[in-house]
Amino acid sequence: MIRRQLVLFIAASCVIAVGLMAMTVAGAPRGLVLLQGAVGLAAVIVAALGSVWLPKSTVLSARLVCIAALILMAFPFLSVGLDGVHRWFALGPIQIQPAVIALPLVAWYAVQEPDDRLAIGALLVAGVIAAFQPDQQAAQGVTAVTLCMVLLVRPAPIWWLAFGASFILGIISGFGETLEPVPYVEQVLSRALQAHWTFGLVAALGLVAVPLTMLAASPGRQPMALVMAALWLGFTSACLAGQFPSPVMGYGLSWVLGFALSLGLVARRV
Repeated sequence: MIRRQLVLFIAASCVIAVGLMAMTVAGAPRGLVLLQGAVGLAAVIVAALGSVWLPKSTVLSARLVCIAALILMAFPFLSVGLDGVHRWFALGPIQIQPAVIALPLVAWYAVQEPDDRLAIGALLVAGVIAAFQPDQQAAQGVTAVTLCMVLLVRPAPIWWLAFGASFILGIISGFGETLEPVPYVEQVLSRALQAHWTFGLVAALGLVAVPLTMLAASPGRQPMALVMAALWLGFTSACLAGQFPSPVMGYGLSWVLGFALSLGLVARRV
């Protein structure tokens, strides 16, 4: 068990390392590359240790964690925002994008919550927050989770309603303001391709590896692995449009934290 997790988190470190390469090729300042590498390595180590040592969660503790995650996700509404966009809040000199840290926790909760109504309620609250921040990438992640739940985990009519509602919230999020892309945050794949096709290929493989590591984190078709892979597939597919951050491959401390957290949640005992 521990050996498998060791291999998994070494692989996750390699994915983050590929992201550092892609950032560098895309023109990121060296200081940001070093900062992301240090934070990513620390996050992977903490997630690996937590996946082994943290005790099993209870229904009550999972619900409390979910409530805390939703509050964290809504925290940017307290800030002034940027051109009407409320996706970040400042933690000293660092900008945190809480949705990518909070949504793995909400998805983790939804899988193990025995009451479908509460699980759906948590996901739709997250979808509403994403719709009005607006954060189409996060909203797409919520939609991907509900679709995975109804197709692969809990094929019940109520989950089809949840998918429909989250899909509508995703459309609403698309009417929000858009921001100018930052080359080493967004558009990382295209920038790497412009530098050289080999850089583009490596960056593309790294981007594909982000959701695939979630499946590798748990043997078999485990619901937690499927749902977390769906969440990150939603994140990564959204970035191909160009105006959304490239998860793990582009600069964003929150992205490497959320990536490591997701792996830790899948690899640990629920």
